[in-house]
Amino acid sequence: MPSRDWRFRIQDIVLSISEIEQRTRGVTFEEFTKNQTLVKAVLYDFVVIGEATRNVPNDIQLRYPLRGCLKSGIP
Repeated sequence: MPSRDWRFRIQDIVLSISEIEQRTRGVTFEEFTKNQTLVKAVLYDFVVIGEATRNVPNDIQLRYPLRGCLKSGIP
């Protein structure tokens, strides 16, 4: 049984997404790939997102699919 309520895991996901957006705002892909500290920070946030999603119950994931929330417009 997870030690934290799934609602806190959702907050972790939202916070990590926000951190990625803030860290990469105004940074070109070339600048990003040359900055290993930034790359590792973003990678860490993706790990946090992955771990958090594993602890959100399946029925909640099915009820609120994240894919439709992407800013990129991917269906």
